[in-house]
Amino acid sequence: MTLNVRQFLQALSQGLGWTYFILWSVSFYPQLIHNQRRGATSGFSLDFALLNVLGLSAYTVFNGGLLFSPVIRAQYAQRHPQSPEPPVHLNDFFYALHGTIICLLIYSQFQWPVLWKFELQKKAQQKPSRLTVVLLSGCFGLVAVEVMGLLYFPQLHPQQWLDVLYRIGNIKVFLTAIKYTPQAWMNYCHQSTKGFCMIAVLMDLTGGMLSLIQLIIDISLQADWSGAQGNATKLVLGNLTIFFDIIFMVQHYCLYSRKSRSVMLQPSEHDPLLRTENDN
Repeated sequence: MTLNVRQFLQALSQGLGWTYFILWSVSFYPQLIHNQRRGATSGFSLDFALLNVLGLSAYTVFNGGLLFSPVIRAQYAQRHPQSPEPPVHLNDFFYALHGTIICLLIYSQFQWPVLWKFELQKKAQQKPSRLTVVLLSGCFGLVAVEVMGLLYFPQLHPQQWLDVLYRIGNIKVFLTAIKYTPQAWMNYCHQSTKGFCMIAVLMDLTGGMLSLIQLIIDISLQADWSGAQGNATKLVLGNLTIFFDIIFMVQHYCLYSRKSRSVMLQPSEHDPLLRTENDN
């Protein structure tokens, strides 16, 4: 690989990274604004919101560890001598941190609707499912056991902090694999995507594709495809994001297109009169 080609690919990687960072970061806002304009959270899954908060928090810790922890970076270099630099960028960390903050704001729309001046509707108020509560508790418990074992029982727990960080990254992958399911199921039960903002899905899909392209470029620059294993979290996340976004697009534009469009048209004509009725 010539120097010019290498410099071009490095610049392209940086450009792709910040582009998908912007897309993914902006993609959190449409749902927040959509809920605010409707004065309700109906049609958007509380389980999806909760799993998103925990998943992005885990992703923030994962990226932050690989970027800023000298201990973890040294352990990573020891395991990957041919490509000692973790394929994680600063934009990955800020994306996850920013996403966590916005998703917490969306969750607050469910938890404290009065702060957002939403009309209280007991029938439409959602509660997290038992499965979601169990999953959240299990994830916290798993990380706590790993950290306690490493700190206080190193003889019985012969792992490194990098292993704990990978565990946290795996939690993010696991939550991404299941977090979309409640929303897809809600759309199926309602036979409509009303309340779920599709602009966010389109941005999410584009960002996922650019994320995968950037990872491939970074690995090719290192001439060591083990880098994909070193950042398997990013690789799997990109593929899962694309897969579920396609499902949402099929639901919105193919399966439930007629009902979703008819519902979307009504508020624009008589929004003050029909808002309470539509949000139930």
